[in-house]
Amino acid sequence: MNLILDIGNTFMKAALYDGRQCLERQKWDRRDFAALRGFALGYRPAACAFATVGTGAEEVREALAGIVESPLEVTGLTPTPLSIGYETPAKLGADRLAAAVGAAALKPDCELIVIDAGSCMTIDRVTAGGLYLGGNISPGLEMRLKAMHTLTARLPLVGIDGATPQWGRNTAEALRSGALTGIRGEADSYLRRFFAEQAGGNAYAFLTGGDACHLDTLPYGGRAIIEPRLVEIGLAEILRYNVAPNLERSFG
Repeated sequence: MNLILDIGNTFMKAALYDGRQCLERQKWDRRDFAALRGFALGYRPAACAFATVGTGAEEVREALAGIVESPLEVTGLTPTPLSIGYETPAKLGADRLAAAVGAAALKPDCELIVIDAGSCMTIDRVTAGGLYLGGNISPGLEMRLKAMHTLTARLPLVGIDGATPQWGRNTAEALRSGALTGIRGEADSYLRRFFAEQAGGNAYAFLTGGDACHLDTLPYGGRAIIEPRLVEIGLAEILRYNVAPNLERSFG
């Protein structure tokens, strides 16, 4: 069994894999390394891959000391089944890379666009030949709401929970609907161009991240797949590629 860890700004998400099958998932506060150690002690996985935002790499290794030998920290420089066309791979976010690998694992030999609607919204491209081309980064939904409050004198801070009519009837609705319409419109513009360029081809979009649920009304049917576990799937695939014995180093 292999342990997969995705440590974000708020939560630490753990998954236990047997090959490509997920057996169990857990979620804790991003700094609850005692919970991580207890979980790992209960299963004693053979290997671990983890991605972390900003901090926690040494704490992960300490929590797993004596349980998992040499946990693999995934970075933009970690070998993966994809070729990397990004000019600065050392600065490429592990979550972006893992999501791209996850999409290619689920839809191999396809033209892919991956939209991760999290703290930031990232939009990345993978070719059918397995080349990660790169992508773009823009503010996420919550970041847009916070920015409008922080960078103005009078606009209040509102959360996304609440009414979002087409036209806001008060300031809270105006902020909420504006931010939501913004990320939907941005995602839609990328998808329209992508599918127009790939007309007649084997092309798919993957939507992931905490706010992907707000993009589920985009009109692309089965060609746009919402997969909340895309980063997790990609990390599991990267671990197989690097350390799993007697496995082909491919998506096969």
